[in-house]
Formats: sequence, structure tokens, C-alpha cells
Amino acid sequence: MRVWKHVKSLPLVLAFTSLAAVVGCTTNRPTGDIGYADAAAAQPDERDSFVNAAGITMIAVRRSTVDPETRAAMGVPEAGEDVLYYIAATETTESQYNGGADGGGEQSRFPVVNVTWQQAMDFCDTLPALPGWRYALPTEAQWDLACRLGRGSGSLASMTWYGSNSGLRVHEVATRKASAIGLYDMHGNVREWCRDYFRFRQPIRFDRELPTNGFDRVRRGGAFDTPIGWCECGYQDGGIPNLPTEWTGFRVVMERVSEGAKDVKADPRP
Repeated sequence: MRVWKHVKSLPLVLAFTSLAAVVGCTTNRPTGDIGYADAAAAQPDERDSFVNAAGITMIAVRRSTVDPETRAAMGVPEAGEDVLYYIAATETTESQYNGGADGGGEQSRFPVVNVTWQQAMDFCDTLPALPGWRYALPTEAQWDLACRLGRGSGSLASMTWYGSNSGLRVHEVATRKASAIGLYDMHGNVREWCRDYFRFRQPIRFDRELPTNGFDRVRRGGAFDTPIGWCECGYQDGGIPNLPTEWTGFRVVMERVSEGAKDVKADPRP
């Protein structure tokens, strides 16, 4: 097992981020493949949902559920399979990240935090998928569409852990109301890494090539310490990719390999 370095508390003032300190934590990750048994049996066949070999529930995002106006505004492809991609129902938990248990060997349903963008990407590469599919961090467009399809199932506060109802602490996943398509904590609990480099007010479209260079990486969703206005679907934010924080985690998507290649794996900064 590889043990990630402790991150000491470091006061920061970052634009569009929570004003907080990075809390030290140790996260254990297996090296190489996790080696889940019978990976193929857990993969999709155009189902609405499935549980993958890591125990992550994946929810289908279907073209047929996207209204024509949103398709046009976001450049959603008109042709192809109805299932555009699958997205995790919850933020990745400590147990899922550590191959079945948290750092102390216990099952944990708390979202894993204090992970860098690269560590999140590396985790995606350990998840087995069938030929023609792969796991990755969501692009901002994938995250945004899934979030918007889920709105309308209740008040934002009922779906969200944020500054006014969280006790200023992270909570177990799936303890607030699910979205209309079965996703939890998209609006709050912890912020979530996305694949793209951050561009302020960049167009969120499926037919846009991902930026190949930049400084920050996109983070979406609010967190346990943010005002509710930061939890709306449209709120955009970026974070330093090699700086793990206690308010940032991630969820995974599974996409067809032909749906757009990952950008540069290694972050260019030391």
C-alpha cells in the first residue's frame, strides 16, 4: 500500500474557494491494479444503472432525457447510442478509494477528501472496464448535464450539505435527498474535481475540445462550508490541482473511449 504524504494546515485565500485550512490526513491507496474479481460481470449493457466491481453505483445519462433546448445549448450529440455515459451516484468514498476499507480497515461511507486531481485520475485508471469503455473524472460538460438533469426533485437545501446545515463538517454520502436521476450530493458535501483545465466562464459544451494547458483544474458543486449560492448547478470554480483539501473529493464517470480522449495525465507543474 502506498501512503500519501500528510498535508499540514496551510492558510490560503483562493479566488472562488472556501476560506479554510487544509487539514492533514493520510490516505492509503493500492499500487497498480486493484484487481477486482469478475470485472466484466459488473459492466453495463445499456442498463439505467449498475454496480461496478468496486461497489460504485453508476447511473446512466441518456440522450432521450435531455430536452432539445439543452441539447443545442450544450452541443449534446444528436446521433449515437441513447446512453451518453454513466456517472457515479455518489462521491467516491474512503472505502471505495482504498479498495474496500478506510485507512483503519473499517468500512466508510464518508467521501474521500485530501486527494489531488492527479490522485483522483489515477484512481479512475485502476477501475476495470470492458473494451471500448473507460473510467475517468467527468468533463465539466458531463458533470454539468448530469447535475441539471437531476434538478427539480426538491429544494436545493433538501439535496445539499452546505454551510448553514452541515455543522461545518463533511457527512456520509447519500444522506440528503437524491436528484431526479438518482444522484446524491452533486450540490454539496464536498466539491468535486473535473477533468478540464479551469477557464472562467468558459462555454460548457460536449463539442468543445478540452483545454490542453492551464493552471487550475475545474471543481464543481458546493461543499459543507460554502454558502448555498455556491451549490447551484451553474456555479463554476477552479482549484490548484496538486493541492489536496478537506473540502474537495470526486466522483467518476464511465464513458465510451471514442467520446473524447483524456487530456494530459500528469499535471505539468511540480
